Amino acid sequence: MSDIALQIWERYSLTFSASKDQQWLNDPVTYSLNCWPGKLAYFWMGRIRWRYRQEADSWNGLDDLEKKMVRRFVDDEGDFSPPVWTALLTNINMLHSLDRGNTESWLPDLMKKAGTKFIWNVMLPNPILNIRLIDIAFYESCLDEFKYLSHLDDYKKQSFLLQVFWIVTYAGLEDKRRAKLLSKVVTAGNGIYAPLFMDRIVWAFKFRLDSKGKNMVWDLWLHRFIEDRHAGKGRNWSEKERIAFAELIPLLDEHLKEGMKYLSDNFPRIMGRDFINLIMLKNIDDIPQECAEAFIEFYTCLFMQPDIPYVWRVEELLQNLIDKFGIGKVSPLVSLARQKRIISDTWSPSFEGGAA
Repeated sequence: MSDIALQIWERYSLTFSASKDQQWLNDPVTYSLNCWPGKLAYFWMGRIRWRYRQEADSWNGLDDLEKKMVRRFVDDEGDFSPPVWTALLTNINMLHSLDRGNTESWLPDLMKKAGTKFIWNVMLPNPILNIRLIDIAFYESCLDEFKYLSHLDDYKKQSFLLQVFWIVTYAGLEDKRRAKLLSKVVTAGNGIYAPLFMDRIVWAFKFRLDSKGKNMVWDLWLHRFIEDRHAGKGRNWSEKERIAFAELIPLLDEHLKEGMKYLSDNFPRIMGRDFINLIMLKNIDDIPQECAEAFIEFYTCLFMQPDIPYVWRVEELLQNLIDKFGIGKVSPLVSLARQKRIISDTWSPSFEGGAA
């Protein structure tokens, strides 16, 4: 099979003509899976993976034929290049883990030829990059990609900004490099991506991080980042960005009190889905007792907004707050909710064991 694959490449690669169908422009991965150069490149990726499984105990990196073909995929140029580059990029972590020296010998050439816009369009939405790859190639490429974000669909934009979150958190960057990447988040596109980035932070805190992880992110960079946003460093803290940050506050656990102080002086106008998300919280049990006052202040600011609609889940939220913090601390918020007609005048909390 390897001999046949090599012969096909040598005989036919230069005569391959790429499809002119516009549907493939923003979907290079699907195109690579549906043209023969791409399929041929994936054959070699599969061969490498299969051989490793057979020889894991005696593995010594790519063999000469595999190295030759990968190098050909990088060096040869023609209509076949984008689909074979796609195969290499989507398997870059595997290739690097199985033969670090070989991969690092051709990766700079591939990054230069393929270009930033193409690279991230291929690798998103789920890039798999180890710390070394980020350090030697993809950190700079990530910085450069901010120039091309407008070309990505919304899902890939979100995926890229989530990747930025993972990089600044786990890639072991020194402070200067981390600050440079976070500055790009704030300044690129006249600040249009800052709210989207904050939204990805919220997603990570809600679905991926435990309390230990949240503390690590806050201490490592998020505390300073929010402090700078509050101070308007780099670009003014926009209303959309503050709305996104408001959804993060209840997820900060023991840092909730610190987070609230950055919003209490300029609370944003929160309506619609964002308002409902803050009402339908599921992590109240994670809020420490020492943050009770800040948490109640947060909902006081939320309810003080004009024209707040009646949302039946507000009553459930108030009951959960009472169960957690006690009626004494929550009763002013209940009174405010009645005054604003967010809950019915007849609603009253229940108490465990029937005690009032």
